[in-house]
Amino acid sequence: MVDSLLGFTLPEDRPVIGMDLELMRTAMGFKVDEAKWVFGLNQVQWRRYTVDELMVPISNPTVALLLRLFSRRPDLIPFPPAADPEKLMEMASLNRRRLSLMLGKDASAANKWLNQGVELSGNVRRLAKLLENAIVEDPAWADEWIGEVDREAQRRGIPDLWHAGGWKKQQNQD
Repeated sequence: MVDSLLGFTLPEDRPVIGMDLELMRTAMGFKVDEAKWVFGLNQVQWRRYTVDELMVPISNPTVALLLRLFSRRPDLIPFPPAADPEKLMEMASLNRRRLSLMLGKDASAANKWLNQGVELSGNVRRLAKLLENAIVEDPAWADEWIGEVDREAQRRGIPDLWHAGGWKKQQNQD
């Protein structure tokens, strides 16, 4: 066995099996959608390898070789590190409400992330990390992004997202 990432090892005496995908996903702390993205798998393939054919060799040698590569060289896994919502909030000079809304969530989401330990979903984490990267490169980009968020809300029929506090179009209460 080769020591590698977070205690995850692949046996050297057998081919890669479906269970190895799931064990690596767990060791990396990935959600299923994130692991599917890393390995280039769709839902049907993921289910086949990790449920239907859990204990048999993965039929696609490319996927098996990717798993062996990532096991030996986790630094090559093409996935950004976890985003830090508190850091993003500070970098962009945002309050929690605006942070939540600029990541496509309702105004209270940041309180759940920061106070209750609720994890960001995969797509929110990705957006937050990419925004962190963009703002590190150009701090003024935060204001540009807030403008883009506002325009997207208006396109969706939400004239004042920041006041509305959510992404659902408000119904007239006549």
